[in-house]
Amino acid sequence: MRPPYNCSCNELSLSAFFCNSYSRSFCMAWAVRRRCWPAVRAARAANNSCDSPKRAFKSAPAWRVAGADPRGLHGALLHPRHLNASRRQGINRAAAELAAVRAILVAAVPDPAVGAHVACDRLGGRKRYGDLLMTAWPGHMIAVVEEGAPACRYRCAASEVAFLVGGESVEPLIAAASCIAKYARELHMLLLNRHWSGRFSWLQPTAGYPEDAKRWLHQLGAGAVEAWRDELVRA
Repeated sequence: MRPPYNCSCNELSLSAFFCNSYSRSFCMAWAVRRRCWPAVRAARAANNSCDSPKRAFKSAPAWRVAGADPRGLHGALLHPRHLNASRRQGINRAAAELAAVRAILVAAVPDPAVGAHVACDRLGGRKRYGDLLMTAWPGHMIAVVEEGAPACRYRCAASEVAFLVGGESVEPLIAAASCIAKYARELHMLLLNRHWSGRFSWLQPTAGYPEDAKRWLHQLGAGAVEAWRDELVRA
């Protein structure tokens, strides 16, 4: 019997400002599984043809799929300052991202007894997630279904949880979460470029990926970079 709703989580590390300075975690819950590519094309078209995030969201056609019932959307933004602050506390990036995923999971599925199907991209080389689920749902027994190279699967009350390698290719909801995360990233970069290019008209916008980020930081200047280093560059 299929659980009453599905939940998918995608932790997406974004190569902005010296590679992986920005991270996004998004989680979405739907009544049934559906592929999201028509919505992605609509979002991309809106983003490419519009210089305003608000107008982009408004101009993107609504995505309606017969039989699909959206149950919620949750996300987390991890900026360099968050990761740098965590590092100073002895918390590495992987642990900080794992904490964000746990918070999203709890927000989407506060009680595993409701019966959820949860799918998440594997986080780096981590191969065990039982401790994560125990802290997310304290007081509930976590049963290990499998902990292998391609997938880690667990059962908790009426819910099923899977952490998958290459999740986007095997779980449509992970692909959907990834699309939303990537779209949010593009809007975020639009706002960042608008802010800095507004202050310095000679500063060329950046897409945020490693080589161009180095060019952008160099063009911004050592003085400004040093003053805003904690905000711009992940240590």
